[in-house]
Formats: sequence, C-alpha cells, structure tokens
Amino acid sequence: MNEALLYRHFGSKEELFEAAVAAPLEEAVNKVVELSGAPPEEFDATGTVMYDRTYRFIFDLLGVMDEIGPLMGVMLFGQADRAGEYFRNRIDPALNDIERVVEANLSAWRHKDFDVALMVRLAVGMAWFVATADRLNARERDRAATAEAITSMLIHGVGTPPER
Repeated sequence: MNEALLYRHFGSKEELFEAAVAAPLEEAVNKVVELSGAPPEEFDATGTVMYDRTYRFIFDLLGVMDEIGPLMGVMLFGQADRAGEYFRNRIDPALNDIERVVEANLSAWRHKDFDVALMVRLAVGMAWFVATADRLNARERDRAATAEAITSMLIHGVGTPPER
C-alpha cells in the first residue's frame, strides 16, 4: 500500500497512527478495565481469579501487539521529535489505566510486594517484543500457549502459594 492511498483515508501520519496504534491499544485496556477493574467479591485465596484475569488480558494484548507492534515501533522510533509526546499522550495513559486495575485488585489475592508500574511495563513490553520478534522471524506462535507462559511467569513470579 502506498502513502497516497493511505492519506486518502487519513489526513496525516498522526491520524493513521491514532487509528492503527492508539485505538486498538486503548480498546484492549478498556476491556481489561471492564473485566477486571474491580476486585472479586471474595478473597481469591487460590489465586485462580487473578491468574484467569491476567491470562485474558495477556491473550488479548498479544493479539493487539501482533497487529500494532510494527506501527508502534515506527511511531516510537521513527520520529524522535514526536515520539515522546505521542508516548506521553497516548501510550502512557493506557499503561496508567492498567496500573489502576492491578492496584484495585491487590487486596484480593496473596502476593509478594512488587512494583506495579514496572510489572505493567514488563507485561506490555514482553507482549510487544514477542509479537515483533515473531513477525520479523516469520514465526507463528500459539497465542493461547504464549499467554499461558507469560501469565505463569508474571503471577508465579509475584504470587505466593496459599497457606495450608
């Protein structure tokens, strides 16, 4: 697809990136807020609820990153003068929304102390890099199995086993 064709539909690169990157990422974040924005009604003694919620988010995030990963790279690394502003205005607010979901659920399950902001950025960065590396290597990965592996690393890396 050439630039002239793209600009018939989008008035600028910013509009294109808005539609192609920010909107899908915000949609994934809105979904996690909707599904997990409030803690479960009962304490999650087994950690199953948090595991399932995290898995659903990571599964969706992997799908989004498969679509937007390359364009996000272009936006963040292609135009240094605009990258910081774009990140602060479009990407960072989404990360902050995810942080609020994690923080809202902290009291609902047993876990070690951890840096929520760092964990969110690790999860998003992991999903982005896996999707980008797979695309560049022409590798097809089972999204469900990948989400399971990432979720297990995240949850078991910060979770504690239930008391017996």
